[in-house]
Formats: sequence, structure tokens, C-alpha cells
Amino acid sequence: MGAAKRDYYEVLGVKKNANGNEIKKAYRKLARQYHPDINKSPEAETRFKEINEAYAVLGDPANRKKYDMYGHAGPQAAGFDFSNFDSSFFRQANRGGRARNPFSGYTTAFDTIDLSEIFGDLFGQRKSPSGSGFDAFFNDKGFQQSGRDIRYNMEVEFLDALSGYTTKISVDRGHGQEVLAIRVPPGVKDGQTIKLKGKGAQGFQGGQVGDLLIECRVRPHPIFRREGDDIHLDLPITVAEAVLGAKVAVNLPDGVATIQIASGTNSGQKLRIKGRGVRLKNNKHGDAIVIIKIVVPKKVDEYSAQLIRQFEERNPLSPRVNT
Repeated sequence: MGAAKRDYYEVLGVKKNANGNEIKKAYRKLARQYHPDINKSPEAETRFKEINEAYAVLGDPANRKKYDMYGHAGPQAAGFDFSNFDSSFFRQANRGGRARNPFSGYTTAFDTIDLSEIFGDLFGQRKSPSGSGFDAFFNDKGFQQSGRDIRYNMEVEFLDALSGYTTKISVDRGHGQEVLAIRVPPGVKDGQTIKLKGKGAQGFQGGQVGDLLIECRVRPHPIFRREGDDIHLDLPITVAEAVLGAKVAVNLPDGVATIQIASGTNSGQKLRIKGRGVRLKNNKHGDAIVIIKIVVPKKVDEYSAQLIRQFEERNPLSPRVNT
């Protein structure tokens, strides 16, 4: 058994007490959205057929009355055949009768309105002396419709985002998957969108090609953090290095740097390394911000404990005097 048909009011997205103009307006909007010549999603053809079937019934007062009374059995009892009611009917309906009208001999909404009124202005197409707007819409020359923009989400490793790199992605531009080479610029930020002009969906009937919009999601790094154009990192040092001072090697995204820890350095103190942060335009760079973290032993022997007590007696300090 096939899937049960949806309620026609639900299909058009209108209330059961909607008037004729509201139903017609809803149909026009959905017809534009799901026409298979424009909407290339897999479900567009089925959705378009469902929309037109619903409007054929609800758009005609007599048929709507039967539907309200008997549900889907009403149109079926009247002899409606929806099997061929798809986009091909609309493409061929005004071409010398080559398409079979599924409503032949019955009154429907499509007998009481000009189809060009629905589709003739679908993409700004006007009626012409050579035929109705509906004919002009589907003739060999047709209309020109710009292709849609394609959005693509791409995850980028933290270090790759800093240095920039070239990668390949697969995108469906309307004619199957296509592999494109993408250049991610140095310094790309999390959430930044890279726009590739003319790499979106193909236009219809020679219309302008859409753009490819790549949204970059930069993965967090276990050591480095980006804040603006600066790179922040924590640097663990020993108690002796903090008290006496020392030269310490620091691993940065672009290599190793040696910094001088001054004697008496406190935990949380920040040291700036100029030009070792995010690469910017014109070969400029942000800075690296090193945050000092003093690491103390979890356990000491008794002799060490005595030395620490002596150190405290000889070097009195009241760090909480103002707290």
C-alpha cells in the first residue's frame, strides 16, 4: 500500500476556513519554490505534483465542497486522475495538446484561471504577442534564471587556519558532484565565510551562475588559543625559574622562540612576543601572548620542606595583606 495522502489544506499550508485568494496566494508561493526546473532537490518533483493536486481541488469551490464533505474520496469519485499530474503536464499543456490533461472533462481551478497568471511572472516573465506568459515561460528560448548560491561547511585545523592551505571539496552544483580546489587564506577565522564567485549552482537557460559560500569552522587546539589576531598559550615554569629568572624555550605555531623569565615573575603574568601571532594581510602578524603558570611539586621530602621554611623566614611575604 502507498503512503496515505496528506490533507490538501496541510499541503498548501492554509487553514480550512481560508478564502479563495489565500489559497491561490499559497499555491503561487509553493509553485515557485518547488518547480522542478528550478528546485533541483530530490523531493521537488513529488512535492510539486502534490501542491498542484491540492490546488486543483481546493482552488475550485465545487471541488473544494466535495473534498470538505468526503475527503480524498470526493475528487476520486468525480473521476479525477492524478497519476500524470506532474511538471511535465505544465511544460506541455499549451503545446498543441501533446500532454494528456488529467482533468479533461472536469471543472478544476486550472479551467477557471489563466495559467500564465501563476507562472508567467514566476521569474519576471511578461506576456508577449507571440504567446501567453505561460508559453514564453516554457518555450525553447525560455527565461534566464540565476543559479542559487551553494553553502558548504568546512572544518579547518587550527594550525592550517593560521598558515593557509589548498584543499579539495566535492560540491553538487546541479549536475552531480564536482571536485573543486579551494584556497583557504592564512588567518581565516572560525565562522568566516569564503566566497567563490561563479562556483555555485548553474543558471537556467544561460542565467548567471551562483556563488559558492564556504563557512569555515576552525577546530580548537590543545595548546594555542586565538584572541583577535593574537595567539595565547600557557607556559609552565618551575618555582626556581620564577624566583631566580631563566631563559625558556617556547613552542609557537611558527616555530620555537626563546624568552627571558625575569626573577620574581608571578603566575598569570603575560609576556608578549611581537610578530609571532596570526598572519595578516601585507605579511603583517599579530603577537604571541605567553601566560606564565608556576608549577609546584605535589610532594617534597622533609629536608626540602625545611629549606622552604627557612626560605620563607629569610624572605617574608604577605601576599594576602590586601585581600
